[in-house]
Amino acid sequence: MVYFLRLSTLFDGKLIYLLKDKLTKEKVLDLMIDDLEKYHYVESDFRDNVYKREDLYSTAIGGGIAIPHPIKYAATQSKVSFARLNEPIKWDDKNMIKYVFLISVNKKDYPNIQELFTFLVDLQQNQQFRNLIDKCKTINETKDVLRTIIQSVGYEK
Repeated sequence: MVYFLRLSTLFDGKLIYLLKDKLTKEKVLDLMIDDLEKYHYVESDFRDNVYKREDLYSTAIGGGIAIPHPIKYAATQSKVSFARLNEPIKWDDKNMIKYVFLISVNKKDYPNIQELFTFLVDLQQNQQFRNLIDKCKTINETKDVLRTIIQSVGYEK
């Protein structure tokens, strides 16, 4: 049996943030990680492993997007937290970030997660994503836009 991971199922409304305040990278990450912990989607060492990864190299990928993730498996359930910031924040020495996709993948899903990384890398050049996501006023609108973008670029039929 072939197992496929549906990308849209990784996005949970409880883990989508439309942030109006100007926050630091650490405040954004902590806010997102706090909820992953609260809902028991990640293991107790998830936060440390995310910060260890960031210390090794920046997870900014261009296009105002960062994809922070832990240095090792530390998730009980695979999820992607998404934050849209009103104003870009300094992520590292070179990158200003407006869209944060915090990735938590458990070990069993890892072989099927490459499509998620490909999708996120493709978003760097996707002006439709920016146009639609920046207009969202609610969490549900944001989740719908993410689902629409995933489907429109052919990742789910």
